[in-house]
Amino acid sequence: MRIAITVDVVAFEKQIRDWCEEAGGGIEINFFQKEPFIGPTKLDDSNPYWLAVKTAIDEL
Repeated sequence: MRIAITVDVVAFEKQIRDWCEEAGGGIEINFFQKEPFIGPTKLDDSNPYWLAVKTAIDEL
């Protein structure tokens, strides 16, 4: 599943594990890919890529 960037992934994983236990246990969770949280790309003056895109769009 893909999780929104606004979700606390640690709390969400705990909730899923709690549900598995409530369902009677013996349920295994496998992660195909599990990455640490990376914040969203900033769309402000601190991002040179965004500034280049914004400048090009503003010129159009």
